Amino acid sequence: MDGNFEVDGVSCVDEAFNKLKTKTYDVIISDYEMPQKNGLQFLKELKEQNIQTPFILFTGKGREEVAIKALNLGANGYFDKHGSPETVYGELAHGIKLVVDNDKVKHALQASELNFKTYVESSPVAIFVADSEGKYEYVNAAACKLLGYNKAELLEMSIPQIVYNFKPNSRLNSFEEAKKVGHSFVEVALKTKDGQPVYVKINAIKIFIAVGR
Repeated sequence: MDGNFEVDGVSCVDEAFNKLKTKTYDVIISDYEMPQKNGLQFLKELKEQNIQTPFILFTGKGREEVAIKALNLGANGYFDKHGSPETVYGELAHGIKLVVDNDKVKHALQASELNFKTYVESSPVAIFVADSEGKYEYVNAAACKLLGYNKAELLEMSIPQIVYNFKPNSRLNSFEEAKKVGHSFVEVALKTKDGQPVYVKINAIKIFIAVGR
């Protein structure tokens, strides 16, 4: 493979786990039929031990049936050994690169999300995230400190419940404006847990969240 891969081989699952205790790998390539345990048993044990190394099953056994079981167990890929070596190993090499690249992107996104969450949570600015009905989905520590509630309490509440002297039949103009045009800015009195007003400037923006299928 033109020196693109460094391979560390073992002959059974137990040997593989011994290797995994002392080394980390970009990807695990496993046969199906092996001494003592098969590839699906190997994959299941990896998941049970929360070992997140990408896993590819490389075998000629059972084909579709084994492939479906492997993917249901969380395998990142399945490649059939049948065919000319040039074609088979070319497809495997391409698959390895794709799996490893995707895993790197996933970890980069996770790190980015963690950094962002850390920033938002530690921000001195009170941040509230509400759904389209005004019920809170997220609040940061500053929001809790501002109103005197803990997170669990605020996440059971909605916007009207924290507005000071809110009139039941009125509409929240800033919230409705943000829903309609995407943003709004307003000065308003919020109500603390002990019922006291706290005067704030609210910069409300509408955000769009993509939901994968």
